[in-house]
Amino acid sequence: MTKTTVSAARLQADHETSVARKFAFDKGNALRMTKTVVFAEKVILVRERKRSSFQKLLDAWIVDGGTTAQSVFNAVTQYRPDNSLVCVLRNDSDLEIVGPYKVNSNFGFPGKEFMQQELIPACRDAQRQQRPTAARRLLVADGLQIASEWLLLPHRTQQTAGWCVGYVEIGFLLPLANSIPPVDNVDRNLLQMLLEGHATKEIAHRVGMSHRTVEHRFEKLKASMGAYNLPHLVALSIASELSGLPVARLAQDL
Repeated sequence: MTKTTVSAARLQADHETSVARKFAFDKGNALRMTKTVVFAEKVILVRERKRSSFQKLLDAWIVDGGTTAQSVFNAVTQYRPDNSLVCVLRNDSDLEIVGPYKVNSNFGFPGKEFMQQELIPACRDAQRQQRPTAARRLLVADGLQIASEWLLLPHRTQQTAGWCVGYVEIGFLLPLANSIPPVDNVDRNLLQMLLEGHATKEIAHRVGMSHRTVEHRFEKLKASMGAYNLPHLVALSIASELSGLPVARLAQDL
């Protein structure tokens, strides 16, 4: 490592410590806070939005010191995307949803399995470690495949964390689907072009078939997969391909 590299590393470390000292309750907490500052910068860079709900929560958690759960989640309860979910888990009570998922859906999200097997254990783990946690996850719960992004902020002002604020943004909800029934090369090509956004008339022209023939083949595919329409066929075909893939687990970024 060159002298220039070492100097740059020292300057960065000094910067992180100085920023941490602004937010720490005492000098002894500053070194512990350094990792939190670095963590916050990573999350903000991942989000690529200067004032995302993730950053607002982190700002409230760091600046306020995380004294109360309400002081943290109030930062986003009024202005957040409809596909987000905000919750609080306290040691002396059940999980409380303070910001519900508001996207219009027939899936009834969040379901019991998502709450009890995913959300609550993740909050408890963050409480035990007393560290913020961020991750992108593809998980299965309540008969759904759920693409999501998580931020968990535990109480950090006492020996045992008394609460944890959880914030989850849902990328998509897809039903668990059976494997795609065997299809020939023609149908595989038709499905791929449909996934790419081509209209049936354009697909027919590209494969050298009549519009009627392409529609008939799509009708057969819909019937075999239980799809109501072409957008539903697209969703089920994607869900089918995702089924069986490894599920992403919550990962510590610190």
